[in-house]
Amino acid sequence: MSGGDVDVGDTLYALYVDKYDDSGEQADITTTVKVLSTTGIVELDKSEYKVGDTMTITITDPDLNEDPNEEDVIPAGIVEIETAEETITNTEDGNFDFEETGDDTGVFTCDIDLAINYEDTATTLAVDKGGTITVTYTDPLAAGGAEDIDIVKTAKVYATDGTVEFDKDVVSPHSGVLTVTIIDPDMNHDSS
Repeated sequence: MSGGDVDVGDTLYALYVDKYDDSGEQADITTTVKVLSTTGIVELDKSEYKVGDTMTITITDPDLNEDPNEEDVIPAGIVEIETAEETITNTEDGNFDFEETGDDTGVFTCDIDLAINYEDTATTLAVDKGGTITVTYTDPLAAGGAEDIDIVKTAKVYATDGTVEFDKDVVSPHSGVLTVTIIDPDMNHDSS
């Protein structure tokens, strides 16, 4: 086999000269394979998140599986996550990166914590209740050889209306203690 550049759409040929086939004669045995690229897929583990949740983003793109013997990392700068509060872009330094789930899988994941009030950490994304999270993966080599195709997935940040109520419907000036109950699931920042 000779070396050289291989491009999407190329057909690779292999020839083996079998000096003695099953009839004792010399035979040429050939095979071919077509070089294809795939368009990546972006998946979120939920369609709606609460503040305090961890969002898992999965990108499936066999084209980014560069070494079949190692777990690869998606190149920096091709995944962007945007909210009303901030925009972050993937890195390769162990902070906000997409690591392959195993050798030769072509499946990459990243976990990001969602928070409103937070200390800026490498794995935390600022969100607004009722807001939208937009994940954009710019596929460097999509199906048919197309380049830099944006694949977008969105999710909502869960928000509910709170309620407030008294423990009594009618009170007099001498009723004593009056209890007010406020119910607002959005204010539960620690779901554990």
